[in-house]
Amino acid sequence: MYADSAQHYWEKSSAQTNAEAMARMTAVYNYQQTMNRNAKLEEANLRGDVRSILLWAALVVVASVGVALFLYTKKRSAEQRERAVKQLHAAEERYRRSEAYVEENEKKIASLETQLATSAQERESMEVEIEKYKALNRQQEALRELKRLADRSFSRNPVCQRFYQAARDKTVCLDKSDWTALQKELDTAYAGFTGQLYAALSTIKNQEIRLCCLLKIKMTNKDMAVLLGRTPSAITRARENLAHKMFGIADGSYLDDFVENA
Repeated sequence: MYADSAQHYWEKSSAQTNAEAMARMTAVYNYQQTMNRNAKLEEANLRGDVRSILLWAALVVVASVGVALFLYTKKRSAEQRERAVKQLHAAEERYRRSEAYVEENEKKIASLETQLATSAQERESMEVEIEKYKALNRQQEALRELKRLADRSFSRNPVCQRFYQAARDKTVCLDKSDWTALQKELDTAYAGFTGQLYAALSTIKNQEIRLCCLLKIKMTNKDMAVLLGRTPSAITRARENLAHKMFGIADGSYLDDFVENA
């Protein structure tokens, strides 16, 4: 009888102990699951915060780039307008000094003379017009002749001759004083030559001024390449780049005409 009671008590205690152990394991499992869920939620929140930060950073970068692009475009447009004005003025000046200008005046003279023959009533005013255009042509022809004489005279200048010699003879070395002397002589002979260059492009570089000086004394691309230590093709590109800076058109002939008439 006592053995049966002990057995019964032992089985009951074991069952209670097992139930308590199972309850503890279940609680531990549930706690671990809760912690895992919380960890995943925190990780998701962190990823969301990172995405938000990256999105805001991207928006700030895009806005900054947009503002910079707007300011650059505005500045670029202003520079292009300024170049267009310079180009127009240069083109007008070249036209006034060109043969086409003289030919056009001749046509106007012929037209007015024809009208003069058929309309005696306007004779006096037409004669005045004709004389005005004839005077303009004489003035242009005189200016061209003076320029030809000045160019011919300057080509015999000792400073100019030294540059011609240096282009042909590699033993003749030019230094800074030679370039300064050439610039000074050009300023004297052609009414402030370098001042006209700065007026056309205030940011013109010293090497670009030297290029224009050589153009003014009618150096060839090959000779300029020798004196400036560059290749002929590099000289061509330099002329185009300078023309683009001055007039907005990468055409070396624009620079040549400008220097010729300066």
